[in-house]
Amino acid sequence: SKMLLGLVNSVLEMSRIESGKSMLQEKSCRPYKVVEDICSLYEERMRHKGLELRCTFSTRTKTVYADETKLGEIFLNLISNAYKYTPSGGRVTIEMEEQETSAPGYATFRTTVSDTGIGMEKDYLPQLFEEFTREKSVTESKITGTGLGMAIVKRLIDMMGGTISVSSTPGKGTTFTVTLTLRIAPEDALPE
Repeated sequence: SKMLLGLVNSVLEMSRIESGKSMLQEKSCRPYKVVEDICSLYEERMRHKGLELRCTFSTRTKTVYADETKLGEIFLNLISNAYKYTPSGGRVTIEMEEQETSAPGYATFRTTVSDTGIGMEKDYLPQLFEEFTREKSVTESKITGTGLGMAIVKRLIDMMGGTISVSSTPGKGTTFTVTLTLRIAPEDALPE
């Protein structure tokens, strides 16, 4: 029932995005805090599975205007996949760093989610962000999934004007790199 509910929610999310009904609800938030909270959520699960989790943040700008829910959805999906596709004894590393930007009033954040998991074949990578696609080795290993998560991630990042790239080696792991440029908010703009 959980898998069916996940599938229905993913299909509905894709439908909203494609029909243009999924809009960004930008409010002041702290991007590092969004990722930090997801790391905290997965900390115990990773330890229980025998995975090492490393989360590091190197940001000067604390508060920006962004859709906190959609930002969370992006990184929850990436970190969840790293957890799911990394066997016991592996490592998951999340790093967020602020990069130089020439756009005044904006901050650029580069976040990498890396794992030492099962990895993907190079010829599969161009299809990774398509709907309902899953690599053959993943389906053979009986790891559950809808094949919609990465398509949703890509479309949400596109909506935010950002980029996502991936590099992967079978048996060695995968690294996703998300770059987002977000408008800086005053420190006192955070909601109570």
